[in-house]
Amino acid sequence: MTYSSSLLVFLMCMIVQPVLAGKNFLVVGSEEEPRELTRNAGYALDSAWEAFHQAALGGTIASPELQTRMETDLQRGRDLLRAAGKALHHNNINEVRSLTDEIFRISKRVTQDSYKEKQ
Repeated sequence: MTYSSSLLVFLMCMIVQPVLAGKNFLVVGSEEEPRELTRNAGYALDSAWEAFHQAALGGTIASPELQTRMETDLQRGRDLLRAAGKALHHNNINEVRSLTDEIFRISKRVTQDSYKEKQ
């Protein structure tokens, strides 16, 4: 098998594997979209908490002010996730989208801040 055919097989496996594993792809406007958005926002927030905890335990957060802001952001993210769950329960799709967008922004910012170097 040549290099190019090996690469092709590898790429095909990377594309087909999620389908075979039963992964659902988010289809905007689908009935599952708000549920998937809420679930993914929860995963993103969990990941941000993990990055924050690793940095806090390692003593590598850039400053006490940054740590305070990150803690506040993470708590706000939890509050927003609860609100997204309520909006999902009430079938308010636009509210779910808005809340989960903010959760994703918070999660990204906290994760990035967790890797900032101390000065």
